[in-house]
Amino acid sequence: MIVPPATDAGPFGITSGPLGSEWFANGHDIARIDQQGDLTLYPVSDPNEQDVGWLTRGPDGAVWFAERDTGKLGRIGANGAMREYDLPSPDAVPQGIVFAPDGNVYVTEQGSNAIARVDPITGAAVDIPVPTPDSTTQSGVLGPDGAVWFIERAAAKVGRMTLDGQFTEYPLAAGAFPNRIASTAPFSTSSAISYVKGRASERALTIG
Repeated sequence: MIVPPATDAGPFGITSGPLGSEWFANGHDIARIDQQGDLTLYPVSDPNEQDVGWLTRGPDGAVWFAERDTGKLGRIGANGAMREYDLPSPDAVPQGIVFAPDGNVYVTEQGSNAIARVDPITGAAVDIPVPTPDSTTQSGVLGPDGAVWFIERAAAKVGRMTLDGQFTEYPLAAGAFPNRIASTAPFSTSSAISYVKGRASERALTIG
């Protein structure tokens, strides 16, 4: 069954969820398509949020997502129960979501130029500033080394942050415009971080 989008739909990002469902962001809503093709929309709480962004499935089986207009991190379970976490700044513009071995969730923040550490139980959140100003912090992943790796798009760098907040930055070639980052974790015990793709060069880079 093909689900026709609404005329004002703005679908963005997709991830597999519980019970064979697929989830994607749709402007103000989180959308779920089940195995029968039925579409269900779950609106976020703030009517000013019209740019729900990247989604990913967490180790708890829930779908986690970024609310980019209002600076929140969201979680939705298979039954549609939603919890939203305020990031330290409403102007955070959250992007990547990373689940770390310390039990915290790390969120790359384009607007705040920081990595937010969020306690998923208490909701406490703190920003850890990225060393390079105005770096346009973008997507993030957990590396095989247990650190958070992320893109600094405007600065043409790849960043690495340990869970105690120590940063290492890797400059890319002149003119690079990195977009997404991926990791071999947890499928490899290698110390290498995976691949960074830059739109300008359309090439992949391996670090490690």
